[in-house]
Amino acid sequence: MTDTGYTRTKERPWPKSNGSTNPGGGGDRQNEEASPPITPFETFDAGDWEGAEIEPRRWLVLNRIPVGEAGIMSGDGGTGKTKLMLQLAGSVTTGQPDWVSGVVETHGSVIVYSAEEKLKEMHRRCADILAHRGLTFDSVKGRLHFICDQDEVVLATADEQKGIVTSTRALLRLEKTVQLVKPVLVIIENAADVYAGNESNRALVTRFVRKHLGGLGQISQATIALIQHPSVSGLNDGSGRSGTTAWNNAGRWRLNFTNASKDGAPGSRELEVVKSNYGPSGEKVRLQWERGVFVPEASASPAARAAAEAPVDEAFLRCLDAATAQGRSVGPKASKAWAPSVFEKMPEANGFKCKALEAAMERLFSASRIKVEESGPPSKRRERIVRQRKCEAAN
Repeated sequence: MTDTGYTRTKERPWPKSNGSTNPGGGGDRQNEEASPPITPFETFDAGDWEGAEIEPRRWLVLNRIPVGEAGIMSGDGGTGKTKLMLQLAGSVTTGQPDWVSGVVETHGSVIVYSAEEKLKEMHRRCADILAHRGLTFDSVKGRLHFICDQDEVVLATADEQKGIVTSTRALLRLEKTVQLVKPVLVIIENAADVYAGNESNRALVTRFVRKHLGGLGQISQATIALIQHPSVSGLNDGSGRSGTTAWNNAGRWRLNFTNASKDGAPGSRELEVVKSNYGPSGEKVRLQWERGVFVPEASASPAARAAAEAPVDEAFLRCLDAATAQGRSVGPKASKAWAPSVFEKMPEANGFKCKALEAAMERLFSASRIKVEESGPPSKRRERIVRQRKCEAAN
C-alpha cells in the first residue's frame, strides 16, 4: 500500500474519493465511529517476577495428565478406553494414589459425559472397578457423576463457511453442571458424537478443543479428557490420530491405548503417553485384562505396590484409633471382635471391605506398625490389637 501521509483519526476519517469504499473494507462512517478504539495490548513486565514464588505444576496423574487442561484419550473401538478412564475416575474419587502404574496426585469429584454408553453398562463396569479395590459404591457417593442416555449429546456445531464453532444447549447445560459439581476431572466420550463439524478442519477443531472444552475446564480448573476413535490411517501407523493434526496439537496431553496381543499375551494392551506438554512423553505401560479391569502386565514395583496399598492401610489405622478412643477392643483372630469384620462397618474404613482390611492388618503387623497386647489372668488371657510405638518398633 502506498503511504499517503494521511493519518486516520476520529475527527478526520478516511477520505472518500470517486465513490470508493473506505480502506480495509469497513462499513460506513457511523459504524467506524461506533467501533471501540484500537489500543495497545496490556503487557506483563517479567521483572515483576523477581522474588515471586513460582507456583508448582499440578498434575492429575504425574507426568501424564496435567490439572486444568484439555487432552485426548485415543484408541480403537473395543480396546477398553472407556473402562481405563473409568478406572482413573475411580482412583480420583476414592483417594487412590495410583492408576495403572501412574501416580494420582489430585483427587475430587468426576463427571462422566457419555454419548455412547448406557447408564446400566456404566454400572456394570464401575462394579468391577470398585470390587478390584475392595470398595463399594458408598465410597464414591456424591463424587462420581454420570450423564448418560441423553437425547441431546452434541456439544458444539461448526460452520465451515463462516469459520465459527457454536456451543449447543447440551454444552451450556454441561457448563451449569460443572459449576454445581466442581469436578477435578470431566470425561467426555466420544469426539465424533459430541463435535458436529469437519474433523479435518484445523482451525475449527482447534477452536473446539481450546475454547469450548478448555473453557469448560476453566469453570472449576478441571482436567477435560476427550475420548476419541482414530482414523484408518491413525490405526495403521499406530499413532491413534483422527482427522487433522489439530486434535493432537490443540490438547495439552494425549494418551493412546492400543491392542498389543500380537507381540504380547492374549488380551494385552499398551498405554502410551503420546504427548505431554509439561512432562516427558513416550512412556509405555503394558496392561492385561484381569477380573473386569486393566492391570499392569509386569509385576508391580515395590513403590507401585506401596502406593496402591497405602489407602487401605491408613483406613485400618484410622479405624483402630477410633475403636481405641471408644474403649472397644479388637483382636487378630476370627471372632465377634475380629478387627477386619468390626472395621468394615465403621465410617473410618472409607468403604473398604473385610478382605482388603484383613490384608492391610497383615501388612501392618509385618511392618511393626501394630502389635498384639495381652491382658487378663493366665487362665483367661485376652488379645487386642494396638498401635506399635515408634520406640518399640525401633528395638
